[in-house]
Amino acid sequence: MKQVNLKGSMDPQYNISQHGTFLIKFSAMLFIALLFVSCKALVPTSGEKVVFKTLDSVMYPFQEITNGNGSKSVSDLLEEKEIVLLDDWRKSTSILANFIQAECAGCSNRTADLKPLYKAEKGKFIHFGIQNEMGVENWVFKKNGRFMTRFYMFQGETQEKINEELKDFRNIDYVLESVYPIEINTKNAYLEHVSYAHGLDADNQWYKTIYPTKISYAIDLKKKNPVLRFMFKGGLYSYQKPNKNGQNQIINFVEPSFYANAVTIDEPQSYSSLTDAFYANATFFLFFLEEDAQVSIRMKSKIKGMDFRFSVLENNGFFTMEEYLNKKGKLHGQYREKLKKGGYLIRVAHQSADFMQNPLYTVEIDKVNVHFPNNPKSH
Repeated sequence: MKQVNLKGSMDPQYNISQHGTFLIKFSAMLFIALLFVSCKALVPTSGEKVVFKTLDSVMYPFQEITNGNGSKSVSDLLEEKEIVLLDDWRKSTSILANFIQAECAGCSNRTADLKPLYKAEKGKFIHFGIQNEMGVENWVFKKNGRFMTRFYMFQGETQEKINEELKDFRNIDYVLESVYPIEINTKNAYLEHVSYAHGLDADNQWYKTIYPTKISYAIDLKKKNPVLRFMFKGGLYSYQKPNKNGQNQIINFVEPSFYANAVTIDEPQSYSSLTDAFYANATFFLFFLEEDAQVSIRMKSKIKGMDFRFSVLENNGFFTMEEYLNKKGKLHGQYREKLKKGGYLIRVAHQSADFMQNPLYTVEIDKVNVHFPNNPKSH
């Protein structure tokens, strides 16, 4: 019988070397596969290429992002088959929805009626502005034809009309609202949502807050189909969203009114706020500090046997609604801390409270400036 030498195959160093060579080959193959998938994801699809080419072939009256007027409609500039192509693309591509209600009675939303307004280049991106009666649809593509996102700008009333209407604000019994860009750079788009409404009747059981309502939006243009993040900056906004079970949740954002307390010349300036809070799954109360201040917060429950706990969060970034609700923050029954200049949100979650029209609790906020010019000891 022929003797077989098994020494090589039984040598531990030989096995380890063979195993290491296999891992290196496998890692290299995996890297190439991931690189291939990544590169493929960066290449526009055939559909994106056709839509981009169609939009790029149209003559635009402006080469910068503007709220001007387009003179010719899509039906004047494209053939029927091209209009059908764009119409199918609009129906299959979601548009980033902000908090303004995209409803316009009697307005046409036909693709053929859209008016090409601008083609503006921003870094690696091209913005195609397509105007309709609701505002301007901003279609963002990479220069290679890859579609990134679609969102509304110049939505609602024009700034000129709002300024004109505000001259007689006391007689306004409707909402003046608009969404306008404040900055569009090579990486991000920032929009501002402003809403003006006349104060509510004194007998109404609801928040009496400072107007106008201001909400800023941020869109990351580097991401394909990005989410819309926002920052609440003032006023009042009540938002309803379905939870995972399909039930509507109410989330309120409120800016309470503050009044200045009477102080002597040797005392720091202080401000106080008393705000009744109404039913919601969660409520965010916004306050600002013009300088460093000592802040005290208390919740006085109006429901026997139920306490309302809260977190204090810095209001210094853009987040989705879910991110606002799930941001980490220590829970407090009462709060007293020295805080830096800036904006803050008091988040109160009260899912366990039953619906009722009367207030659930009262939020008491006191803020006392840390530095004050009239105190000789502060110099």
